[in-house]
Amino acid sequence: MAVEHKRKGKVRPVLDFRELNEFVSCSGADADVCGDKLRSWRQFPENSALLDLKDAYMQIRVAGECSSAMRVQFKAEHFELTRVGFGLNCAPQIMKAVLSWVVENSGELFEEVLWRRLMEQ
Repeated sequence: MAVEHKRKGKVRPVLDFRELNEFVSCSGADADVCGDKLRSWRQFPENSALLDLKDAYMQIRVAGECSSAMRVQFKAEHFELTRVGFGLNCAPQIMKAVLSWVVENSGELFEEVLWRRLMEQ
């Protein structure tokens, strides 16, 4: 389904992931505990900054074989989303996996940026 915002002239896809979520198993075993994460973040130096990842979800591509699950029909036309939509149960775990991979594979870069930033101050 899609909702048309006539005033803005935009169309917003609305996906119902309830059926798909029944087939996706998301274990919370490795989930971060909010209190623990907040305590660890507070240990960063004063000049550090947290990144807001709210827009990053829209950057995670959907695999080609899964794109049919992200199909929207609007005015007799079918559209497939190429990015992860909101409402998928495991989206936070997908984001965590992506960020973990990025940090693991470029940890030296982050350490260098953080170190230079501290030395400049």
